[in-house]
Amino acid sequence: MWRGRHHGAYGQGRRRGGADIYTVMLLAQLFQRIGALEHKPPVTLAVMAGCFLTFFQEILPWQLQHLIPSVGKACIQPYMILQNRQWSRLIWAAFLHADEMHLYYNMSSLLWKGVQLEQQYGSVQFAGLLVELLLLSHGLFVGIAALAAAYIPEYGYLYLSNCAIGISAVLFALKVVLQHNAPGHSSVLGITLPTKYMAWAELFLASLFNPQASFLGHLAGILAGLLHVRFIAPALPAIRRRWRRMITSARIQLQPGTARYAAADGTAARQQPAAARPPAPAAAAAAEQRVAGSNRRRAQASGPTMTAGSQGQLDSESAVASEAVRAPPHNAEELRLRRLQRFG
Repeated sequence: MWRGRHHGAYGQGRRRGGADIYTVMLLAQLFQRIGALEHKPPVTLAVMAGCFLTFFQEILPWQLQHLIPSVGKACIQPYMILQNRQWSRLIWAAFLHADEMHLYYNMSSLLWKGVQLEQQYGSVQFAGLLVELLLLSHGLFVGIAALAAAYIPEYGYLYLSNCAIGISAVLFALKVVLQHNAPGHSSVLGITLPTKYMAWAELFLASLFNPQASFLGHLAGILAGLLHVRFIAPALPAIRRRWRRMITSARIQLQPGTARYAAADGTAARQQPAAARPPAPAAAAAAEQRVAGSNRRRAQASGPTMTAGSQGQLDSESAVASEAVRAPPHNAEELRLRRLQRFG
């Protein structure tokens, strides 16, 4: 992420001039690396394409060129974001770059990190991770600048006139996510450090060798990565489980023919088909009438030859059936006793 003053570090318009031969060779080398990839990560390549198109926008139709804001209207300037509610700056700033070298180094870093993380997370989750880190890092940038200006007047320029562009804040956050559990040590400029702390070393080295690098932007990226690995990522499994339970419960409630019953202790619930519920009193009475009517039709069909014993058996069957409708058996022993009463 590069920084400058709002009134002129990067100019107010589009990219000027053409790329030199050295930059063209570097970009060609980057495209060769992409072509040599066995697995080409779609989300990473889409973000890279967006950054290239916003920089080399001359190749776009003029209708699309006018949709891309200038650096002065899209850079991260905390005052314009908080006071004028220009929230789109939080997104656009990541896709704009100061010059060809700034673009090349950021895209090279994004390709190296994106290939590993997108293969680890999957394209959908990696896209969500990019959005989270983008908003979190740029939001921290604005918040830290506002707090610094409020309590340290010497840093008021960070809030009023700071104008930062580039995707470097997201890259520092991705580096923290990629290396937070990395074993072993790494070396930079002869200094050996645990690999998980290399982002901090790069933070100071980038500002030391490139005064235009935004120390605050890179610091916000590291803090965003730490917030993700320490707090957000551990909470995600519980959030996903709760979300699945809510979706499943909503689907079950929308299904016809189901009734919801609370558990005996009132802490849980189960789903039971409506057909398996105990019959209501009106339904039991109607079933009893149907059984009695059936017995009467059988008696009429038998004629005068029916004996008193046969009529008593029908009445007994009717009573037993009615009782079964009113109160279905609860266990096997009760069912056996009822069968003995009915059939002897």
